[in-house]
Amino acid sequence: FEEIAAAKKIKILNTSIPKSISVLSDKYLINRVLENLISNAIKYSNSNSRIWINVEEFSKKTIVKIKDEGIGISQSEIPILFSKYGNSTSKPTAG
Repeated sequence: FEEIAAAKKIKILNTSIPKSISVLSDKYLINRVLENLISNAIKYSNSNSRIWINVEEFSKKTIVKIKDEGIGISQSEIPILFSKYGNSTSKPTAG
């Protein structure tokens, strides 16, 4: 995603502490979820902004955080955020 982010002058920052973490999961599904979250962070962020990616281990759980400076989602759309066919009315920032 670095090339796509660079085209919008968005900087992707890895704030994780370098450490090997093993996760028991479906690697294709997890990869798809992470790709979706990162691509949406780029899609809905303005030029010259930042996206932070952080992976940490806490109480035998792995937590992945993706934070951006994008436009966000309205309170009324949060309940449909993870529904199978839910769509946000937020508009992308630059195509």
